[in-house]
Amino acid sequence: MNLKQIKNLNEALEIFLEIDQFMTVARVHTLLSVYLNNLKTLGEVKAFYENVNVDRVSISNATAARNISFWTEEAWLQSNGKRPQNYAALEYSPDPEDRRNKRLNVTPMGQELITQVATRMEYQSQVDRRDIAL
Repeated sequence: MNLKQIKNLNEALEIFLEIDQFMTVARVHTLLSVYLNNLKTLGEVKAFYENVNVDRVSISNATAARNISFWTEEAWLQSNGKRPQNYAALEYSPDPEDRRNKRLNVTPMGQELITQVATRMEYQSQVDRRDIAL
């Protein structure tokens, strides 16, 4: 990773820190993994972490569940005003094929949050390109 990429990553992470100053990398990673890999159930998230993180530090199933729960509306409502409103990026809905299961969906707010991150990273890239050209 070069210095420019590190600066871009830092810019993107600032968005998450604006939401919660104690935001963990694992929570950010879980949200982005659900979005990028179209993970639809807790089981898929758990399997993702078991398969992807073989050579890296992995997270437990309980941590994966907590990280998903962190992004749901219920968690935001229980935060007692400690976090900004309307940052419920994930939601559970009944699985139409098996009502015993829940489906995981990225909310419109989650889509907007991820778009903000991508936009900020792209903006920082454009600024860096202008600096190089000068």
